[in-house]
Amino acid sequence: MSNKERITQELNELKHIYESLDEIDQKKLEEALIMLRTKFGQRVRA
Repeated sequence: MSNKERITQELNELKHIYESLDEIDQKKLEEALIMLRTKFGQRVRA
């Protein structure tokens, strides 16, 4: 399995997990992802 295929498979699995969450948990996950992106972006710029 190529790297691209593996990543695509993992993204599809994450999509199914996200879709199985209720609306409140989806919002919590979205907020956590935004926080991670912000922290990661700060580290990259430093």
